[in-house]
Amino acid sequence: MSRPTKYLILFLLVVFCNLHLRAQELTRIQAKADRTAILIGEPITLSLQADIPENAPIRFFRIDSLPHFEVLDRGKIDTTNTGYGTILKQQVRITSYDSGSWVIPAFALQEDVVSDSIAVEVSYTPYNPDQPYHDIKDIIDAKEEEKESMKWWWYAAGAAFVIILVFYLVFRGKKQAPPPAPVVTRDAFAEAKKSLQQLRESKLDGKTWFTRLVDIFRLYADERKNIHSQQQTSEDLLVQLKATGLSEHEFGQIAQALRLSDFVKFAKYEPTDQDRDQSWKAINDAIEQLEKLN
Repeated sequence: MSRPTKYLILFLLVVFCNLHLRAQELTRIQAKADRTAILIGEPITLSLQADIPENAPIRFFRIDSLPHFEVLDRGKIDTTNTGYGTILKQQVRITSYDSGSWVIPAFALQEDVVSDSIAVEVSYTPYNPDQPYHDIKDIIDAKEEEKESMKWWWYAAGAAFVIILVFYLVFRGKKQAPPPAPVVTRDAFAEAKKSLQQLRESKLDGKTWFTRLVDIFRLYADERKNIHSQQQTSEDLLVQLKATGLSEHEFGQIAQALRLSDFVKFAKYEPTDQDRDQSWKAINDAIEQLEKLN
């Protein structure tokens, strides 16, 4: 059987498996808040989670703005691979400076996958009538205040001079603190090459090996070419790579490697040693080619 024919059969098998699994597995999402009543300016932590079956594309929420709320911090999206798919988690801290009863709207991952909305009560600090009442202070004469401030200014200047003199006499013989260590810049290319070499020498099973291979390339493309593909399918990634300037040969090789990875992960295809070598070389060559284009 020729290689193109084998890939065609595998592609049809992937389509059949996807249709079969889609009927059995559904994407599940969840949005929870750690509190539903706050004072103005207090933070709320939103916990977002998506359980995505193995046959569905990887995607997640994108929170840009919320009515009556401000986003304080977006946590890192944690990804966990399970035997049945992928779990994505993220924590987002928000607050509100508008008093009243507001609703955090439902988050939609797709048209038929929507989370519950969350009602939040935002209020001021309650007034305590038992606190003592403070009367308005009497007016202070401007001239008297000026005299007092001038007197204290001389005291402060004299004390500062004495402190500086003591520090000079005590610490003049000591060496200055060493300069701070230089900041080490992250080298995405070097790390990708090192990870590829470690993967090539590993003894991982086929599915784990190909998943790690594609993750190395996605991370490099994200950091060096600003291609955000962690939540996209292989076809979406290829659309973005088309515009990077890769040669037709390099593009064809990496497209074949990405699609073979999908066959291994979704169609239970058992890769040969030749499949591994060719896919590894395609990813390695693509990274080197992209590095030259930077």
